Amino acid sequence: MSREVDEIKQRLDIVDVVQQYVALKKSGANHKGLCPFHRENSPSFMVSQTKQIWHCFGCNEGGDMFSFVQKVEGLDFYETLKLLGDRAGVKIEKISPQVADKKQKLREILELSAKFFNKILLEHPQSDPARSYVKERALSEETIRHFLIGYAPDTWDVLLTFLKERGFSAADAAQAGVAVYNEERKSYYDRFRGRLTIPLRDTNGRIVGFTARAIAKDFVGGKYINTPQTELYDKSSVVFALSEAKQAIKDQSCVVVVEGNMDAISSHQAGIKNVVAVSGTAFTELQIAQLKRFTDTLVFSFDADAAGMMAARRGIELALKAGMNVKVLSLPYGKDPDECIRKDPQLWKDAIGAAQPVMDALIQRALKQHDQRAPDGKKKIAAEVLAILRYLPNPVEKDHYVRLLADDLQISASALYDVLKSQDAPATGSRPVKTEAAVAVPAANKQAKQVISAEEGALSDLLALL
Repeated sequence: MSREVDEIKQRLDIVDVVQQYVALKKSGANHKGLCPFHRENSPSFMVSQTKQIWHCFGCNEGGDMFSFVQKVEGLDFYETLKLLGDRAGVKIEKISPQVADKKQKLREILELSAKFFNKILLEHPQSDPARSYVKERALSEETIRHFLIGYAPDTWDVLLTFLKERGFSAADAAQAGVAVYNEERKSYYDRFRGRLTIPLRDTNGRIVGFTARAIAKDFVGGKYINTPQTELYDKSSVVFALSEAKQAIKDQSCVVVVEGNMDAISSHQAGIKNVVAVSGTAFTELQIAQLKRFTDTLVFSFDADAAGMMAARRGIELALKAGMNVKVLSLPYGKDPDECIRKDPQLWKDAIGAAQPVMDALIQRALKQHDQRAPDGKKKIAAEVLAILRYLPNPVEKDHYVRLLADDLQISASALYDVLKSQDAPATGSRPVKTEAAVAVPAANKQAKQVISAEEGALSDLLALL
């Protein structure tokens, strides 16, 4: 396939390819940006247009456009070749069955499992509790079939038996993430039991795993369990419903990010399809890069509880670092989008349209939560707002909000800039350095001096954090 590789390299430029995932800026002869493969505040990811290679000086990863797309999309080489070939207009011959066999086998297992669970939900008597649940959530049969929502019966090996009858081994099922191996008993059993199942897909619509919700009130374990990391499923890169939403995202020039899969499904059922879901604890640079391929505008709608706000904050930071236009919406009804949509889909649609720029929303929220007249309240408001404001890439926009917040708090803008500088200090890893005078002490006073130095060091660390 060297001919196809060379032809693709002649037709595509690595900068154009990488810019679909990473915001790049010209830096001398190269282009630089924030690495999508690890968390960083200062850009260490470099792309050479002359050499047609990329390298990150932070995580030491590097390669050509093929290795980049392979890593960022979670594809094998042939899949990457096909993807870039389609972009370049280069026809790629089919790969030999021996090379594609393993991943294809896993994909078939996942596809069969999804259809099996879906059929069980729609037709089997054991699924009455699950059918009652989806009825409560007002999900139509059309939606259930479209998303292949299913039910895993509360038995140990019903799926394994089904897969074995179709020529797949228990070890194959475990590699696909739908079975678990018990070391003690030296046997396999179904991973998902007594749960509603929702397939997880990559951007091309292929099933890569499942998330499963407990139905019984006396369930054991977490409310949700997911497929573990496999050859096909990488939790750091999957965005739920993106394959169904990507065209609507392009058409609307905006993506709405919700916290729960059911929120996204309800929105799609209501005809509002530029909506995706990301687990708050899993929001990553790779997920932001996936979304940025389709739009620069991101609207957050996370639950109003503490966990939801923390998830929103992580996502907001990552999106701002990636140079996205970030907004936040306020729910006019209910505790989550699903509840709002079930009340009236138009309420949800209007809330998306009325989404505020993130800094305006954060300032308003902080002013409502704390007393802006009291010194302690001023400190809390400043700390909450500046923790996000520091990530605004545009200095004009940053200065606008600093002055706006200063007016609200009736303090000087320079005081807020001082707080911003103190926030940046720990991020750089800087620490107070002991001088020679601090360590060169007489032997008689050495023990006392060590105690004082320890206290001073702790105070210095505390002041740096403040």
